Amino acid sequence: MDTRICKDCQIEYLLSEYYRDGNCYRTRCKFCFGQYLKSKKTPVRGGYHSERYHRTKNDPKVKMRTAVGRIVKQAIKRGEIKRRPCEVCGFNGKVQAHHADYDKPKSVNWLCQLHHSHVHREIRNGIATPEAIVKLQLLHKEQTLRGTQLFPEGVGVAI
Repeated sequence: MDTRICKDCQIEYLLSEYYRDGNCYRTRCKFCFGQYLKSKKTPVRGGYHSERYHRTKNDPKVKMRTAVGRIVKQAIKRGEIKRRPCEVCGFNGKVQAHHADYDKPKSVNWLCQLHHSHVHREIRNGIATPEAIVKLQLLHKEQTLRGTQLFPEGVGVAI
């Protein structure tokens, strides 16, 4: 059996006590590697062990958004809700459901990815009101009438 000396504890272990890294084995034994990860100041990005995961896992807002998303998905499968074109530009490809009020899960506005992100950007900046989508529609019509585009076609839109 092959053995290797751990870089940290200087003890010789079988290779089965080391994690694989591609075709090679790591230089620290499994125990020392775990200690090394715990000692790192920045949390592991993403995944189960991230700080963000545990902070948002029990957040009531996140749970509400997840539940509402599930309700809409099931309603679409059952045919209770039908996907419609983007309410701003009329894009008929992949559209997303936007909820102005999570207490009404089946009351959605259908927006393309570009306009959905624009609405949420306004919400984050504190500009958006419940009429944000109507304002976007008016801006889009005005830009179209003038021959210019508020959002160039194909930019940020999933086709």
